[in-house]
Amino acid sequence: MYYAIPIVAVLIVFTAFVFAYILPPPSDVAMSFDVSVEIQVAVNSTASQLVAPPLVGIPPALGGTWRVHTYDLYGVSGNYPLYTDSGPNTNGFSTIHVKSRARLNYTLGDFFNVWGEPLGSVNTINVQADGTSTIWSMCVGITGGPPGALGHWSSELLEPKKEIIMVYYYTGGVQSGCL
Repeated sequence: MYYAIPIVAVLIVFTAFVFAYILPPPSDVAMSFDVSVEIQVAVNSTASQLVAPPLVGIPPALGGTWRVHTYDLYGVSGNYPLYTDSGPNTNGFSTIHVKSRARLNYTLGDFFNVWGEPLGSVNTINVQADGTSTIWSMCVGITGGPPGALGHWSSELLEPKKEIIMVYYYTGGVQSGCL
């Protein structure tokens, strides 16, 4: 009996330690997924460059860009619900993380708003298209799949495994659908 009480006490303290410090806290994340986005801007008729969203939706004190506060209450771990935390991967895609306390229909326009950049078929990231010799094209599909359909610009829903490609290019007078 004298040995049982200290052993039970140690087990109780150990169990409390495990639950408090080792196991992750319960999550209040309602949605968590990634969207791949690639932005290409033609430098001339044969070369283009990638534009990577910088630390969008990360607190400015940590070097991030956070221009609007529409969904601040739904962010997780101090970030906006839509954020990027690194540059493009080896395939040229940047990752938009969607991590939110509420299930909402976030759009590409919501991401560009927090970034503070314009988004549209005529002006994206302050690169103007003239509609004839230079245009913006936006294609959406599933990660790893073939190019999809034309996108809906600012109203394009961010969904799991979505891949969005925006290209500004010289057309030579010929307009096409998805590249």
